[in-house]
Amino acid sequence: MKKMVIAMLAMGMSLTAAVTASAGAFEHYYDYENPDGSYSYYFEQGQGVFVTIDKNWYQNTFVKTDDSGATFYHRDSYEAWAAEGIEGAGRLFRLGACVDNSFQDLPSFEYIGFDEEDAMNYYAQLPTDYQGYEKDETIRTEFSALQAQVRDVIAGITIGSKPEFETEQETAGRMTGGWEIPEDAALTDELMEIFRQAVQDTEDVKYEPVALLAEQVVAGMNYCFLCRETSDDAGSNPSWCLLYVWKAPGKDAVILEAQPIGFGLSEQS
Repeated sequence: MKKMVIAMLAMGMSLTAAVTASAGAFEHYYDYENPDGSYSYYFEQGQGVFVTIDKNWYQNTFVKTDDSGATFYHRDSYEAWAAEGIEGAGRLFRLGACVDNSFQDLPSFEYIGFDEEDAMNYYAQLPTDYQGYEKDETIRTEFSALQAQVRDVIAGITIGSKPEFETEQETAGRMTGGWEIPEDAALTDELMEIFRQAVQDTEDVKYEPVALLAEQVVAGMNYCFLCRETSDDAGSNPSWCLLYVWKAPGKDAVILEAQPIGFGLSEQS
């Protein structure tokens, strides 16, 4: 599959990188249902950051994290664009943090607050272009409805202490947002079906799964497969990669990222 990156997505990533150089990790988080039927994401960053959304948002969006932020995507737009080879589209907003607060001068950034524990300024970054999938009226309408609520969601983001609750994942010894290495890396029939769904639309490249290296509980499940990758390009050599796949209940699995694996010994003094 040829990776394509739209220009505005690249610009948004460069802006984010510029203001998050000192930010900490967002990877560890809980997502849970509140008594009133709403849902919250709790990111273990500093004192903790809460993003509360309604059921419709929870069912139609997902979160992808890295060490400098968490991005909320419209699921159907993300999948539809990915099927055309455009990865990372369908963004609604990105949550991030940095020491400097000069980002307040940028029109696409909303200031959230200051965390005294880790001396970080929190912000939400809005896309500067329309990210919905426009070729399908149903998907476009759903994205636009979610987009119209983005500023209300951002206005409700709070910084505070860890919530007093125990999730089913914690009870079972698994924290939502944390990667867990399975006891057996073998590929079961269920895992092979998930993998098949994810790679069914790939072009110009073939992925052969070897093992399941890790799983991550999110709004659904993320999987990290060790794969042998081969390309249709003449003269190209096979390589190894980590293929990250996301599967939500009732949805086909999709590829989030293919991460190449390089080889080389570090220099010894």
